Amino acid sequence: LTTVQIIPLALYCFIMAFFGFFGNGTVLYSSIRYNAIRLDRVSLLLVQNLAVADILYTFCVIFPQLVTYISGKWILGKVYCFISAQISPIPGSANALTVLLITTWRLLVVTNPFRNIKQLMVKLAIGFYMGSCYGGDHYFISIPLYFQI
Repeated sequence: LTTVQIIPLALYCFIMAFFGFFGNGTVLYSSIRYNAIRLDRVSLLLVQNLAVADILYTFCVIFPQLVTYISGKWILGKVYCFISAQISPIPGSANALTVLLITTWRLLVVTNPFRNIKQLMVKLAIGFYMGSCYGGDHYFISIPLYFQI
């Protein structure tokens, strides 16, 4: 790549890394420390998990790209290369599943306003588990993110 191509890519990666760490860190800090986000417990947990997955994605994918664009070659070593290559699909699938869970949870709450919340949580957990079994083994890695309640 030429310098004219590297500068916009590095700038883009820097902006994404900055806002990825700062924005998601702010969401986590404000929701845990000050209880600033007013959502029900399940929705808040899912938003926090989405922020954690975004931070992991920023650390595993965007940050190495930024360093590689600036240096012109891979300088992070073989171990980080292996770890980054193995871990990078996990936050992406965790993001997709978290957005799916948020949507499903809100749909269940809206369509069943008078039902017990624990029954809805059991339905959601069973549906997620069945979907994970159908989707493949790599989704099982993100299951502990969702059941911290």
